[in-house]
Amino acid sequence: MNKYKISVMERGYIIKENYIMAEDEDDAQERFDNEEDLENLEWITTQDEMSEDNVEITKVKESV
Repeated sequence: MNKYKISVMERGYIIKENYIMAEDEDDAQERFDNEEDLENLEWITTQDEMSEDNVEITKVKESV
C-alpha cells in the first residue's frame, strides 16, 4: 500500500490534513468518500493559500 496525504479545505484559508494508506489515488479517494477509515483519525488544521479544489490527495510514500 502507498501513503497518501489528504488535504481538505474547510472554510477560507483553513485546511485540515491527514494521511491514509491506500492501493492507489482512486482507492484513497474512495476511502475518503466513505469516511470509514477516517473516523478515528485526528486531523491537523493548517493555514494555507486558497485552493480551487476543496479536497487534495497526494502520494507521500510508495510501498516497497
